[in-house]
Amino acid sequence: MSQRRRPLFSWVSQPTSASLASFVVATLVLAGLFAIGFLLSRDQRNGSLFLVVALICLGVGVVFAAVAGLLAICLLVPWSVVIRAARAAEVPGWKNPVAWVAVLAIGVPLLTRNRPWMVRGLAVGGAALAGWLVWVSLQLTGSTFGALSFPFLPIDLLGVGWYAALAAWVVVVDSMATEMADDPAPRAEDVWPFAVVPGLGIARLGLVARGRLWLIGAALLLILIQGDAYAPQQFAFFGGEGGLPEPRSRLPAAVAAAALLLLHAASLWDTRRMLGRLRRQAAKLQVLRGGPQED
Repeated sequence: MSQRRRPLFSWVSQPTSASLASFVVATLVLAGLFAIGFLLSRDQRNGSLFLVVALICLGVGVVFAAVAGLLAICLLVPWSVVIRAARAAEVPGWKNPVAWVAVLAIGVPLLTRNRPWMVRGLAVGGAALAGWLVWVSLQLTGSTFGALSFPFLPIDLLGVGWYAALAAWVVVVDSMATEMADDPAPRAEDVWPFAVVPGLGIARLGLVARGRLWLIGAALLLILIQGDAYAPQQFAFFGGEGGLPEPRSRLPAAVAAAALLLLHAASLWDTRRMLGRLRRQAAKLQVLRGGPQED
């Protein structure tokens, strides 16, 4: 079967059976072995290669362990903030069905390292995260919040648990994008799903450093948006008397959100541009080799 005729997501058709714990332990053991190799050969010309590989193995193990930690955290901390004036209750992760869906959708496939289920799980996990954000936003359109005449934003209601789950989801999507980045002529259908996260469509094309720059920019803007949120402690302090914090301008959050949308649009444009360039390069290479040209 030719590269162009592969079915959608055919690059994840081969599952692996290693568990997350075994994978993390294996990477840490390899990091230790290569570190020992560096110590034994550091006086030789290529001894530094052992150190580079050891650091790579250590980084991979730490990342996967961090994902497991983030998923555990998001079940222990709140997914929404209590606002007594609006009769909005705090929802801890372990009582939130959406949190369990996100954790299971991300964690179980990652634990088994079953690639087809990782694709399905990440799609379900992303939908759960988006659904919770939509639900929180819709709360602000109700009469309870509307009667308060307070400049609420969805970020004021989002708890730490949602951000922890989002971070775990992005890390796993990023790891899959970079793992599958060795395809010399990827199909558009194999790239655009990753482009939901700014920069990861580009990383899927093999331009990992370029894609990570887009991702870091989006992360910084998201931090700026969240930084404009009212702290839960502020609602708790003023909520004791049935009040709310002093209203302030939400322009910084609005500007950062607009910048994030523009950055995402720019990353999609860059993904399309780089995809077209790589496909043209692959077509030229095919012609030079004397093979048939693709449409």
